[in-house]
Amino acid sequence: MNFLMSIFDLRGLKIWRIIGALVLNLIVMSLFFVGLNALLIQQGGWADGMDISLMLWVFLVSGFLGFGIAFLTRAERGISYAAWGSIGSFAVVTILMLEAGLLALLVALMALMGGYNGGLIGQRLRQRRNM
Repeated sequence: MNFLMSIFDLRGLKIWRIIGALVLNLIVMSLFFVGLNALLIQQGGWADGMDISLMLWVFLVSGFLGFGIAFLTRAERGISYAAWGSIGSFAVVTILMLEAGLLALLVALMALMGGYNGGLIGQRLRQRRNM
C-alpha cells in the first residue's frame, strides 16, 4: 500500500506536468473513442469478441501515452506523472461507457494499468539512458 501512496504523492511533482498529462490522456482517449464510434457505424454495430479487443486497445493507447509522458518528463518520478495522467483516460472511459456496466469498469481498469505499465517502462528506459 505504501508503494501506491508513493506513486500518487504530490510532493515534488510539478502541477503543470500533471495537468498536461491529464489533458493529453483526455484528448487522445476521446479521439480514440470517436474513431471507434466511426468504425462501429461503418461495420454495422457491436460484434462478439469486440470487448476483449477494446480492453487491449485501451490498454495499449494508455500505455503508449504513459510511456511518452514518463520518458519525456525527464523526472525521477516519471511514473507518477504517467499514473496521474492515466486517470484522465479512466475518466473518459468511465463516462463514455457508463451504460455498459461491468465492461466499463474492466476497460477503465485497463486504462489505469496501461498508464502505469507504460510509465514504468518509460522511466526504466530513461534511467538506463542516463547511466
